[in-house]
Amino acid sequence: MEKAIYSILLALHNLAVVACVAGPFYMARIVRARSRYEKRIIYNMDRLMEDVITTQPPICWAALLVLVTTGFAFPAVHLLFHGTIMNLAVSGWIALGVKLTAVAGIGAILYWGTFVFNPKLKELFARFPANGTF
Repeated sequence: MEKAIYSILLALHNLAVVACVAGPFYMARIVRARSRYEKRIIYNMDRLMEDVITTQPPICWAALLVLVTTGFAFPAVHLLFHGTIMNLAVSGWIALGVKLTAVAGIGAILYWGTFVFNPKLKELFARFPANGTF
């Protein structure tokens, strides 16, 4: 039973990692592809890109929540089946610290993009006329 639970947690954890990292990667690719077009505002294309990009943060927040939850569930499963937390060597504690720092960094970047940058972008984009003339 322990191995089955561990396998399910590992699968969820890995899917959350992919969802958390792949989404912003593809959003960056969209922005880069747009930069190859002319520099003037192409309202319909830019509006579509903004709509696609702004749907990504909730997915990333959900993936980050699953990532943290499953990450803490691994030692909880070990505790449930063995009655103790697994002993870690110094390198294990270092790896855990690095992983938690990376997750905190992802959370900080996601927070900045969602609650600082995106409102400014929406405010700026709202000033553009819908017909694309300036």
